[in-house]
Amino acid sequence: MYLFFMNLNNLCEFPHEVFIPLENNVYLEGRITINTNKEFFVSEVDIVFKESRKIWKHIGLILDKENPTEAFDAGMIILSNFVAGS
Repeated sequence: MYLFFMNLNNLCEFPHEVFIPLENNVYLEGRITINTNKEFFVSEVDIVFKESRKIWKHIGLILDKENPTEAFDAGMIILSNFVAGS
């Protein structure tokens, strides 16, 4: 897994997608999608095909985060745990 540091607190447009390369897989990558409903932030974590960006596996959904960076960090933890366990 790669080391990522992102400050997403200054984003104005949502949803925002972040693609994370997966080691030892040339066809798949991780995707964390950050969205808001004006009260809190949500992150959706998926494994997607690199070429088509279609979902291969839905990993998780994190709700009720105070800011986009916190939502991203929670998504990275879910993605890291999934990759470590597979």
